[in-house]
Amino acid sequence: MRVFQTVVWLGMMLCGIMATSEVAAQRVDLSGRVVDEQSSPIAYATVVLLDEGSQVTGGSTDEGGKFSLSAPTGNYTLHVSFVGYKNLNRKVELTTTTDLGNIALEADSEKMEEVVVTANLIRREADRFVVDVANSPVSIGKDGEELLKTAPGVWIQDDKISINGSSGSKIYLNDREVKLDDAQLMAYLRSLRANDIQRIEVIPQSGADYDASSSGGIIKITTKRNLDSGLMGSASLVANGTKGAYNIMPSVSLNYNSGKVNAYGRLWAGTNGNDYTTEEHTDYTSNTVIDAETEMDERSTWAGGNLGVVYDITNRHSVGAELQYNYWGSNGDTETWTERSLNGITSRSDGIYDDKGRNHMLTATLNYIYKLDDKGSTLKFIGDYTNNLSQSSNNYFDTNCDDLSAPLITRDSTYRQASRGNYQLGTATVALEKVLSPKVTLKAGLKYTYNGNDNNALYEYQKDGTWLTNDLRSYDIGYNENIGAAYVIATARLGRVSLVGGLRGEYTAFRSADKLVKQNYFDLFPNANVSYAITKDGAYSLIAQYSRTISRPSFWALSPNETKISEYMIQRGNPNLKPSYNNSVSVTAVLKYKYTISVGMQIMQNAIQQTTLVDSENPELLILQTINYPTLNNFYATVSLPFQFTKWWSANFNITAMYMGQRIYPDEPVRRNFMGVANAQMSFTLPKNFFIELDGMYIHGAQAGNTRIADFGNLNAALKKRMLDNKLTLSLGVQNIVPMKQRITIKEPTFERVMIANQPWMKPAVKFSISYNFNSGKQFRARSVESGSAEDRGRLGGGGGGE
Repeated sequence: MRVFQTVVWLGMMLCGIMATSEVAAQRVDLSGRVVDEQSSPIAYATVVLLDEGSQVTGGSTDEGGKFSLSAPTGNYTLHVSFVGYKNLNRKVELTTTTDLGNIALEADSEKMEEVVVTANLIRREADRFVVDVANSPVSIGKDGEELLKTAPGVWIQDDKISINGSSGSKIYLNDREVKLDDAQLMAYLRSLRANDIQRIEVIPQSGADYDASSSGGIIKITTKRNLDSGLMGSASLVANGTKGAYNIMPSVSLNYNSGKVNAYGRLWAGTNGNDYTTEEHTDYTSNTVIDAETEMDERSTWAGGNLGVVYDITNRHSVGAELQYNYWGSNGDTETWTERSLNGITSRSDGIYDDKGRNHMLTATLNYIYKLDDKGSTLKFIGDYTNNLSQSSNNYFDTNCDDLSAPLITRDSTYRQASRGNYQLGTATVALEKVLSPKVTLKAGLKYTYNGNDNNALYEYQKDGTWLTNDLRSYDIGYNENIGAAYVIATARLGRVSLVGGLRGEYTAFRSADKLVKQNYFDLFPNANVSYAITKDGAYSLIAQYSRTISRPSFWALSPNETKISEYMIQRGNPNLKPSYNNSVSVTAVLKYKYTISVGMQIMQNAIQQTTLVDSENPELLILQTINYPTLNNFYATVSLPFQFTKWWSANFNITAMYMGQRIYPDEPVRRNFMGVANAQMSFTLPKNFFIELDGMYIHGAQAGNTRIADFGNLNAALKKRMLDNKLTLSLGVQNIVPMKQRITIKEPTFERVMIANQPWMKPAVKFSISYNFNSGKQFRARSVESGSAEDRGRLGGGGGGE
């Protein structure tokens, strides 16, 4: 495997270097600054370069009104537009690097009905897809989760996010990871509003400046920057519900800027409820048949906030500090019955379970940033500390009847469990970025990470009215992990060819508290990106990528904690999990600047996957556990097709096809299956700032290990209205117009289990949202404190969030 990754990496870099010999069609840079009639910068104005009416390249201005585009030499039309201003068109001749200086837009007091030229909603850059959310009618009234579903290659299922089928994708908001477990992460993303978001970047294969554990890729969300001096903020409320489920999420954010000080804060909260039933039928080769039904009532609440300050000591030196807290609480009640039939005798078990969980996460961040020059070179020092405390308790009461023909003969059992986990994370980072020229950049950095983990659980059962300890299941464990890393990255743009090459080295030392487990290992993680413009104008291009990453098991998965799901199924942690390694290769073709086709493969070693296993002592008991797969290989193709049919009708289609081969046990043949995912969005712009939106998705062949989910999809519709100079947005919609049930099949040589889940989120539901943006003062850049522990906190499995 080491030989494979080295050959691929060196081969891609060699091909890129050889391709640089063709420099006949040199690309040059065009820059400028968009301002109003008072010379104040206009942030997020649309800037498009046209060649005989066709878009060559485009983008938007930054918070200071600046833009920078790259195109082949030639004659073009520069189009600049922004809401509330008259469109500007200017002839531009590009022969060398050109700075247009200030470009003033004239205020437009009337609402114009003409066609507005916008940058493409989705564009492909060297190592990522970029979704330009700002000023796009497709994004109006959406939340963060809905926006992610429009991004190429992104798939969200059961609160899990993956890119091109690779799980464990990390979410960053303004360069900070949103550090939550699956359910909490989705709740937080739903609290984000589209009118606060500037763009979304999907990075399928992360570079050397990210931790090697970013095996599932990176999704970066950048929010808009608003005022230059004063106060700005937003408030929103989202509510949706159907029979058996509800969800309410308020949030508010504030940003204040005065001179050298920028302060920001955000508060978010939410509550939801979910009642659902699951039916199970299991056939065993031993002729045993088990039928079961479970009714669950779950309630969750969450709240959090962050407060940060950035102080500019001088125009080159700044310091920042941030404090962040998150709370998550859940309560669940379960009633279940199970009947087991064999040789004409049927036994029955009835159970009543309740569970409670609480999670508290506190994070502190401090950084110092030194701007080395005016080219964009920086030196950063970042320190982080996170403390995460989780507590849970479960109570169980079972009634068992060995033969229903004699129902008066029953046995009762009562038992309980209480667990506590405390996780500590500390990081120290030094990062250097040196811009040598407009075409060449070097990056280098060092990082130290400490992870500490203490877990204990007490299992008790009741006998003759007395609680007794179950010593076989109770535990008190802990471990610490130290990781040292160094990386270097070089970026070069040479004519039609762009090159990015990086190498990261990580040394890991792992120790258990009882000193019985010791692991020391060093790994290298290379990555490379080569892009080539096929045509002179860059409308058609090819991009090749390679990366090697590591995926370390979450602290939650390593805990041996055990939770009863039903009489014949439990969920159990696995302290013996090993890290997995992923080698990824992909090639992307960009057509007419905006249509993309990607093909790639992912070769994984010791892949970490959740799987249903047969208990070694009781073959009728199934264990839901995370294990290492000996083999997991994915081959995929993704197509992204954005369309603007008319000035009032836009659409976006994403299709992903995947062929997977996986081996759960070392001595079995490879299990192969095909999976397809398709989603589409359409937006219709109506008069008086009304909008209609339709979106839908369909999934075929979803499978993980021995578990397969039957095909399913959904269809949603919404009516949206903007008011008060676009500061107020109202949305009313219907989700899951076509009701469905979820069918899950688990199949092994000794059994086949079919589960039918009647989930409220697959029924028609009404969703209402309202959001309001306000500001007072001139335009300024809302800043946030950069964190260095972003990738690591995702392993905590709960806690913080924020911007």
